Order: sequence, then structure tokens, then C-alpha cells
Amino acid sequence: IPVRKNVKNGQEILCVLRGSLELVHGDHAVPLAEGDAVHFYANPAKQSIANKSKGVTVVLWVGTI
Repeated sequence: IPVRKNVKNGQEILCVLRGSLELVHGDHAVPLAEGDAVHFYANPAKQSIANKSKGVTVVLWVGTI
């Protein structure tokens, strides 16, 4: 999933509705599974989100700019 560009002082909330994914934020890799939720301050240069599973992952993703 591409990270949004030019986001400054934004916040993001992810809620995994189905499947699993990995959130990398700075030096921390956080595995997220169905039912997990996370809130973090956006840092586009140092974050990534990837579906590491073989199935489809569905995420509710809310962010501010």
C-alpha cells in the first residue's frame, strides 16, 4: 500500500477487518491481525504497510492531513 505523500502532522487509525498485515513505523514492525487497531502519527518517510499474508486483507483506514 503506498504511503500518502506530503502529509505533515497527520494522524492515522487502522482497524483490520479481515486478514493480517504488517505496519512498519520508524524502527518498529508491528504485525496486525483481524480485530486489531492502531493509532499513530503519520511519518510517510519512515512508514510502510504491507499485506504479508497469502489472502486478501480488508482495513478501515482513517487519516488526517
